[in-house]
Amino acid sequence: MTDSTALVRLFKHAVKTIATNYDLENVLKQIINTVSEVTAAESCNIYLFNNTTNALTLVASKIQTTNRTQTCSLKIGEGLTGWVAQHKKPLIINNNAPHDARFKKIPALQEDSYESFFAAPIIYHGELHGVFNLQHQLPHVFTDDEILMLSLITDLIGGPITIARLISDSQRSDKQVQSISRISEVISSSKYLDESLFLISTISAEMMNSHVCSIMLLDPSGKTLSMTATQTLSETFKSKPDLKAHQGISGRTIATRKPIIIKDVTKDADFMFPDIAKKEQLCSMLSVPMQIKDRIIGVINIYTKEPYDFTEKDITVMQAVAHQTAIAIENTQLIAETEKTREALATRKLIDRAKGILMEENKLTESQAYTIIHKKAMDTRRSMKEIADAIITAKEIRDMKS
Repeated sequence: MTDSTALVRLFKHAVKTIATNYDLENVLKQIINTVSEVTAAESCNIYLFNNTTNALTLVASKIQTTNRTQTCSLKIGEGLTGWVAQHKKPLIINNNAPHDARFKKIPALQEDSYESFFAAPIIYHGELHGVFNLQHQLPHVFTDDEILMLSLITDLIGGPITIARLISDSQRSDKQVQSISRISEVISSSKYLDESLFLISTISAEMMNSHVCSIMLLDPSGKTLSMTATQTLSETFKSKPDLKAHQGISGRTIATRKPIIIKDVTKDADFMFPDIAKKEQLCSMLSVPMQIKDRIIGVINIYTKEPYDFTEKDITVMQAVAHQTAIAIENTQLIAETEKTREALATRKLIDRAKGILMEENKLTESQAYTIIHKKAMDTRRSMKEIADAIITAKEIRDMKS
């Protein structure tokens, strides 16, 4: 079993790996090494999907023999990994994986010697890019934390594939490529979501030579879009009211889940703030959705001062930025949940220790001791943790005097 703190470290290391590497093969191999180390898995593989051959090819593996990995290829629907690619959903088998009816033996990988199996599809903007799998030689029950983190890592892999393709068409000094790397560094180093989103909007505006970049997020109910970050200093723009999820160009982006280009927002009937657009000299707009798997969480909007024809590369780059931003938001929420769980566990241990003191010194049952702590907290309007701390401290003082 892997603890959640180690999994958070794994995620942040994976993001940093992507931020500091331009070679796709090297990135995937480093991710595999890190995942294997943290999860203690004996086998870890990444297959990439080839649209031309309609097959999955093993491109990175814990197995070090290059000749073996080059010969491993699966058709869609073939074996456990092929099944994941075909159905585009994760597969978890805690034991007896080789006896599953879908299992296909690949001699080079010796997969029949592994009891447990986890695999998830690599999906990027709705398209299959490959499959990530993980195996243990002994039966292994994958925890909710492990499943969540491995799914996030799988989501993260889709971005580098696109970035690697960008790099193959550009020089490594390309401004957009460098900016994507800077955004990855922000995600891996910043602890605070507000700070990360502001820096992402600033870097994106510089990268696209745009007048304004804004990041809008859906509220938990999915009904309201609020501007969360922007690099502009304009109070007029920053004070724009929230939108309903279906309103405006951003609402259209949410509904279609596809990038939308507007040549001139002042002439578009869906743009909700034409007066602000004229005052702030907003003209062309690119709106890109941010999503985690099938869940839309918001949009990134780019505005120019002059009419501008956004290129396919512009769209691809901003899709990569949107993908990384969505991962940053998910990562921040995961860390917050981890800290909350850790704090709750520490509080429970304190309360249990305080209960033990009351039970021993006053011959009380566990239920009676708990009731005393709870009542004292209610009467004094303090937390049970504070009351437990006081009981433990008083006990320690008494022990020092005796």
